[in-house]
Amino acid sequence: MEPPHFYDPRASKRSQIDHEILLLKQLQIADNTLLPVSTLPNEILCSIFLICRAGSTFNQTCMQNLLPLTWVCRHWRNVALSSPHLWAYIGEENLHWAAECLSRSKQVPL
Repeated sequence: MEPPHFYDPRASKRSQIDHEILLLKQLQIADNTLLPVSTLPNEILCSIFLICRAGSTFNQTCMQNLLPLTWVCRHWRNVALSSPHLWAYIGEENLHWAAECLSRSKQVPL
């Protein structure tokens, strides 16, 4: 069933507000996909993420640098989580991230 139009007099005020919120969220998502930060190619983003990982060592500070990158937008999150090289190191200082790193590193040698 299609949600009621915002001006539908038969709909309750609550359902009208819910429908308007849904429309605004859809517009926000569409608008965000047009921003330059959301249109960077995957290869460039992955290179930036690898730089943020800070070289060959991977410590907790480094992990804390990576995680905020996944919060920028959906595109960045998808690229970061699907880039196995970002998650291909597990050190003693990072054991609490081990299960997550193993699942995200896929077939990349650790």
